[in-house]
Amino acid sequence: IALENARSFELEAARDVHDPLTGTYSPVYFHQAGAKEVNIAHRYGRSMSAMVVQLDTFPAAKAALKENQARQLLKEFAAKILEVARETDVVAMLDEGVFGVIVPQTDYYGALMLIKRLRAALRGMVFSIDLSREFKPRASMGAASYPRDGEQLVTILRRARGRLVLDRASLVRNLGLGERSFWNAFAFLLGLALF
Repeated sequence: IALENARSFELEAARDVHDPLTGTYSPVYFHQAGAKEVNIAHRYGRSMSAMVVQLDTFPAAKAALKENQARQLLKEFAAKILEVARETDVVAMLDEGVFGVIVPQTDYYGALMLIKRLRAALRGMVFSIDLSREFKPRASMGAASYPRDGEQLVTILRRARGRLVLDRASLVRNLGLGERSFWNAFAFLLGLALF
């Protein structure tokens, strides 16, 4: 009986830690782990970073797709984030279509490199709805770090969300310049045709 009780307690605890749909951590665990990483960084004089990733196209996809297809899209998007993140990073779905990443022992520049790798991975991601339709996810991202942007997790996450809003409003992103080569982007901005 004791062994069975311990086993059921372990299963219940695992349910509270992981999101069953995406395989990411729960928001409660994310905030606990983030606060712990801030304390470790403060105590040992290190850096830590947090990222917020929002699937911008999710509300439109949710309206256009069936519920199970929208959930599958979230699952595949989360899998892509988990694929790019390190084993020590804590990835959680904070809200529907919004993911947070705690990046231990990483400064702001390191978080920007993680964003760059995630953008490259997402560039090739295509979600197949059915045989005739495909959906290309589009995401906004923001990062902040300790001690550069704040000394509490709440402040760091607020700063990361602010940078996510700036990313969404960026001309480079809205004009698609990030996906072009330098000279192609230059010609596009000048209105020249490249041969």
